[in-house]
Amino acid sequence: PKPPLKNSTLQAKQENPAPATSAANDDARKTTTYRTNVKNFLSCHNNFLRVPVTAIESAMRQSAFSLVPAYQLLSSWLQEELEHLKKGIAQPQTNTNQVPFYCVGNRSSVQPLHFRFLQGNRYKKFYELPCDIFRKDLEALEVYKRESAEKQDFELAKSINEEEYAKEGALMACPCCYEDVTFDLMTQCTDGHLFCIQCAARFAKVQLEEGKASQLTCFENGCEFPFARDQVQRFLDEKTFHYYQRQAQMNEIRKAGDSIQGLEECPFCEFAMILEDNDSSVFECKNESCGVASCRKCKKKSHIPLTCKEADEDQRLSMQSKIADQMSEALVRECPSCKKRFLKETGCNKMVCPCGQAMCYLCRKPISGYEHFKNSTCILHTDTAAEDHAALEKARQAGLNEIQGPKELVSRIDAELPSVGKPPPKKPTPNAQELARQRVLIQTQLQRARNLQRQQQLATAAQKRALQRNRELETLRKKQRLKKRTNVR
Repeated sequence: PKPPLKNSTLQAKQENPAPATSAANDDARKTTTYRTNVKNFLSCHNNFLRVPVTAIESAMRQSAFSLVPAYQLLSSWLQEELEHLKKGIAQPQTNTNQVPFYCVGNRSSVQPLHFRFLQGNRYKKFYELPCDIFRKDLEALEVYKRESAEKQDFELAKSINEEEYAKEGALMACPCCYEDVTFDLMTQCTDGHLFCIQCAARFAKVQLEEGKASQLTCFENGCEFPFARDQVQRFLDEKTFHYYQRQAQMNEIRKAGDSIQGLEECPFCEFAMILEDNDSSVFECKNESCGVASCRKCKKKSHIPLTCKEADEDQRLSMQSKIADQMSEALVRECPSCKKRFLKETGCNKMVCPCGQAMCYLCRKPISGYEHFKNSTCILHTDTAAEDHAALEKARQAGLNEIQGPKELVSRIDAELPSVGKPPPKKPTPNAQELARQRVLIQTQLQRARNLQRQQQLATAAQKRALQRNRELETLRKKQRLKKRTNVR
């Protein structure tokens, strides 16, 4: 292949995107001091001197008042407005690609996208209030601006390099995507098969997902040659390359494990070390993010002083007890008022607690009468035995599915759980006549309840009227007695 051109300004490297800045609306960014600093900084920035303050405030609100996201949003709005003005304003005779600022203010015919530029530059006077989080965001903004400039320089150098290669007729076609790329953006295996770095990165990630992390091989059919480590570093991003290195190192350690005496690996992470005390039955992981003490025999968490067999038996009994408790809870109902627990044996699905609170047996919600069964999917009369059997079976299966272990352990726990038994015979589905009878029964009970309530209201009203008459009679007698006494005198 043809070597890179001498006057090329592009150096082959894997570009890393700018790190995502934090836009978390934490307590520090909610303060008035921080928001005032952000507004003053953006208003006095050289790029936004002709952007209205209302647009700056809108960008701050949409960015949770965080500095870096607000700066990014304003920059995108500014770029869109300038591109929009290029299309709507007649360019001068110089054929320049930039919008002249003397034309920006005189464009009444152009409708703005986000804001309308000011006629002149804003007065620039920035003052900063003391705020630690704002200083940190300023540093993060400088990092973002520097990496954005590097990215733009890389894209510019890339385009210049492609133009130079195109003039020389030196562009090369990738055998995977058939795109014409420069030699600087190609990588090769140790046998010399060339690929563009985009295709190489895509196929490499597929191999990593399949577990082939020890060595990335060529993508050409029939070629088993690997990629050199420096080539892999060119087309993988930093995070993926570190993962590839870590997995390759672990594979090498596993291969050499038999020949290294005392080498032990943590079963919960990728940490490995050589133990000085080879007789110890516990391996303590030194990885700060893990730190689990595990058994070297069964590769589970340390169960000292129990043996592996005793620990397995204790774990089995614990799981079995947990599932049994879940099965019991499936049948128990709890009063939403007094929290008293009870079971249902027979009767309708309206359950009344001794405290007076009524609840539905099916949906377990508090109710006040029979209207709940008329206006919802809950039925007043159902087969209690069939419902309890279904609830027990459901809780049993849910508990068994949660067990993470071999099938033999699940089968043993299933065999030792309390038997649910065979499902009771299904009662015949009520026909239209039976359903009509139930509706009539519910309506009759509702009517009785209304009549009783009406009678209680009438009795209460009668008592109030009688009490009022007695008061009036007593008042009249007092007046008569007072009149007689006055006449006698």
